[in-house]
Amino acid sequence: MSELDKLEKKLEELKKKREELLKKKEMEKKKKEIEGMSYKDFMIKCMKEKGGGIAGMQLCSREWRKLKGEEEEKPVRPEEIGKFIIIGHKLCSACQLLKEAFKEEIEKGEIIYVDAESKKGKMYDELFDIKEYPFIVYRDKDVYKKCEVKVEGDDITIETVD
Repeated sequence: MSELDKLEKKLEELKKKREELLKKKEMEKKKKEIEGMSYKDFMIKCMKEKGGGIAGMQLCSREWRKLKGEEEEKPVRPEEIGKFIIIGHKLCSACQLLKEAFKEEIEKGEIIYVDAESKKGKMYDELFDIKEYPFIVYRDKDVYKKCEVKVEGDDITIETVD
């Protein structure tokens, strides 16, 4: 190996080390920045930076956990992959209508219905900052896609929006 090759290799190693140090410094800066900040305030700020949307929300949520030194997100629960998840409230008539309309699918586990006031419902509320019910998402591997209900005559269908 020539002297030039050795120097180029050393230069690459130094570049990598520099990048690592810059990332570490940036992380420390962000940690100081969010000190005393509430989760909600952080999410609002982060979502503005990421451009919004469900994907942005997921990225911000992961970033919050990482900055707070909390455990990484648990692996995707296989029972949610490829399924619609309806988050509904007991006082919401449209939620109760959907729950009844998809009763068979819910019982078979093809659609997951979550009560908004349950622990899991509150987790979804924190993840999506739910403003109205029913709130429906489709779980596709590690990405949630927002959905909407379509009513045509007696037919009720759920379709992804984005």
